[in-house]
Amino acid sequence: MPNGSVITADEWLSYVATDPQLKLIPGSNTHGVTVDVQPGYSSRELDWSSHSGCIWTNKPDAAMLAKMLQIAPALGAKVQGFDGEVYGAVDLSDGFVAGKSVCGFDLSEPKTTA
Repeated sequence: MPNGSVITADEWLSYVATDPQLKLIPGSNTHGVTVDVQPGYSSRELDWSSHSGCIWTNKPDAAMLAKMLQIAPALGAKVQGFDGEVYGAVDLSDGFVAGKSVCGFDLSEPKTTA
């Protein structure tokens, strides 16, 4: 599981409110969202974990990885797999294999409070 600082529910919900491709799932206790990443394809889901403070999905395809890479900088995060591997744009051009264990975001630096 990714390690590091956490993404709070408020941070996640604030971001979701700014992204028209993300729609909150009514009644979700994980602040889950559906993600429309490609027209004509079924929506995927992202969930927020109160235990790890990361945003995660199971078995993302290249389009979902691209969306995760778009979201991560806005949250001061990185896209990290279940075994700690970090993903970047190069993985999109290197033939990313759907089903790799990308599990979510993890803040790369502790936050400072003002």
